Order: sequence, then C-alpha cells, then structure tokens
Amino acid sequence: MNMKRLVPLVFLAIPACDSADNPLAVIPASEVVLDQASGAIQMVDQPTQLMFGPFEFLRGKGKPVTETVTLRRDDLERFGPPIMLRVWNGDENGFNRVSSASVRIDGLEVFGPADFSQSTTDLQRQIDITNGAVLSVRVASAPGSRLRIWIEGVRRAPGPFFDDFNDGDFTHDPTWTPWWIENGPTGTVSVVDEAVRFYRVGAGGRGGATGLVMDTALAVEDFPVLVFDAKAVSRSVAGGCGYRCAEHPVEVRLFLANATDTAVVTYGVNYGGAVRDYSEYNAEGWLFVYDATDVTQDTWARGLSFRLRDTWPAAETIYRIQIYGHGWDYDGYIDNVYLGPQVRP
Repeated sequence: MNMKRLVPLVFLAIPACDSADNPLAVIPASEVVLDQASGAIQMVDQPTQLMFGPFEFLRGKGKPVTETVTLRRDDLERFGPPIMLRVWNGDENGFNRVSSASVRIDGLEVFGPADFSQSTTDLQRQIDITNGAVLSVRVASAPGSRLRIWIEGVRRAPGPFFDDFNDGDFTHDPTWTPWWIENGPTGTVSVVDEAVRFYRVGAGGRGGATGLVMDTALAVEDFPVLVFDAKAVSRSVAGGCGYRCAEHPVEVRLFLANATDTAVVTYGVNYGGAVRDYSEYNAEGWLFVYDATDVTQDTWARGLSFRLRDTWPAAETIYRIQIYGHGWDYDGYIDNVYLGPQVRP
C-alpha cells in the first residue's frame, strides 16, 4: 500500500513564477537546489512561508491508491497569494523518482502523468485555495518511488489586538470574562466613560483582585508590543504596594510560553514611588516577572509601552491576558489596551 508521512525538512523560500502572465507555469528545476550533505531542499529568498507539509507519498506494493490530506480553512486564512503547490520528485540523492502521478486539489488536477519523468526534479504551480481544500495524490510508478509535496504562501500580517471599550461593555468584540480573587468583599469591574474601572472598598486589610481575563493564541513575533492607558486613583494596601510590592490599582498580566517554559509577566501601575521590579520562580518552575511603573495619582498615564521580549526574551506565545486591580481597597482605570507589531498609533 502507499504511505503518507510528515518529513522533517529545512526549507528556505523560492522565487515564484510570473503568475500574472501564466499562473500555472511550471518552475524550472534549476531554481530548486538539493543540499546533498543534509538532504534538505533549499531555495533562494522570496517572502513565502511553509503553509502545509511537507508530506511524503510513497508508492508501495500492489495497485496504486489515492491518498488525501485535508487542508483546514483556519490555517489557510493566515496566508495570502501567491499560494504555491510544490513537488519534489524522488529522494535527496535523486533516486526513486516518479514517472507517473496525479496531484489534485479538490478534484482539479494540478499535475498529471505528463508532468512527471525520471528527469523531472521539482514542480511548482500557483493554486487558489481560500476556504479549505483536499489534496489528493496518486503515485503510479514503480514501488519505492516517492513524492514530497508542500504548500507555500505569503503570511498575512495580523491586525493588532485592541480594545478601547467605546462600545460601553467588555462582553463582545473582543469578549472578556470577569475574573476575581475573593478574600473579603468582591470588587466590581465596569465600563465608565469608555474605560474599564476596577473598584474595591471595605477590604479591611484583606487582599483580593478584580478584573477581566481573555484566553488567546497570539505569536509574540506578530504581537511584540503592549500599550495601554492607565489611571491609578487610590489604594489602601500596606506600604503602598502590598505583599512583595506586587499589588497595584491597575495591572496587566500576560501569560507567555515557549516550547519548554512558561512566564507570567505583570505590568503594574502605581503612584507615590511604590513600585518594584523583580522576578522569581514558583514551585512549579514558572517564571514570574513584575514590571511596575510609577505615575501621577488620579491622572491618566497615556501610552504606557512595553516590548514583551525586553521583559522575557524567550517569549513565543501569549496565551492569556488579564487586566485588573489588586490589593486591599483600590480604584483604578484602564483603556486602549493594544497588542501589536509596533507602538500604538
């Protein structure tokens, strides 16, 4: 039977064909180079990135069969044209090439038997897939022959994450969830004059937190900068910043991760010099980082800006955002929360 598997390859980008003149033109084999030492396919620079694959389709014994791979719409939406379907014929040593095959997208043949021969190294054609698609491959050559297939596209620049709360709530576009730590009276979170207010009174020395939370899946590469406006009105916590100087009227907390580690980064806003920057690990090995900014009491501090990798250089993903007030009694406001590729306009 035929076999399909993921193959760990190293890819660089390749120049696309002149799709305006001939969107189905086959790229000459000379524009793809095989690294004989590493077995990796290498290409000259062009701003496309790997979308799907690479997949290897191996001709087994018995009758040829058609194998399929589903290309999800959610993945496609992150890329734009030109979208190129690419085929490498054979293995890294130039052996086990395919002389006859059919490669289709949603039943439409992109490459047919006439496109393959023992002298064909690689093929490329521009395709149009936007709403999800099915890749189907049938290898009809001798057992052991194989194709490596992948799809490249131009990655769309994601729009920034932004909420100015001008719609008067926090329940849609985007949707936040109320969140709190109770120890005594529960604080309130509300939208006042198109800004979010965190308010708690009557705590009597019992700490707590009140705010909003949102789970995300944002790449730090695309969302490297945090910007927000804050107003620290009042707080009653001991020492002005509470336990370990980590309690403030306004805080933004980002949960960051990479392949092996997690960091919880808190950007606090306080007044009267009651701020302290430090980091520590908890028992589970998570890194906690505190970055506090001293502002003027009861006055809007506009455009507070932080580069996430200045705080934790290893950050790759933002998977949760919290905005809240923290301490005993507190009164604070936040507005114009932004995550994006540059300083907020």
